[in-house]
Amino acid sequence: MFPQLTEFLDKNQIPAEIVINTIGSHLASLGDYFNDYFTDVDTDAWDWVHDPFVAHTSARGLGGKAEEELLDLACDGTLRIRFGQGRHVDYTDIAAVAMPVLLPFPTTYLCESSFSALTSMNARMEVENDLRVCLSSTSPKMEKLCLCRERRAHISH
Repeated sequence: MFPQLTEFLDKNQIPAEIVINTIGSHLASLGDYFNDYFTDVDTDAWDWVHDPFVAHTSARGLGGKAEEELLDLACDGTLRIRFGQGRHVDYTDIAAVAMPVLLPFPTTYLCESSFSALTSMNARMEVENDLRVCLSSTSPKMEKLCLCRERRAHISH
């Protein structure tokens, strides 16, 4: 399954059991860390995100249309077969509720862009406002900004 790892272990004469035990203990400590970090998360309320084809009575946080979509999804046997093949735009309301549950952490791109923005502004002492602008997903209203610039008073020389 991992040809490069196998080659490395064979080349350096390292028993696979040592690596398996090390990885296992590391994963166990990560599990403990996540359990300590996310103690207040009620996973039962989000079971429908894990398996949307079972009609869940514990689906909290769903509005009227999203709840209807979840019931439609749970009752659609043909969709269950095709579900793993791609994204389905028919269920946008439950997707909008599920995405924040599935993506609680910032993406790698967001982290990298924040470090890049911070590096490019390293001479400044207060970078909070600049970082907020660099990391914002809101697009600027260029027309409004251009109008403000045109209306600005010109200083005579």
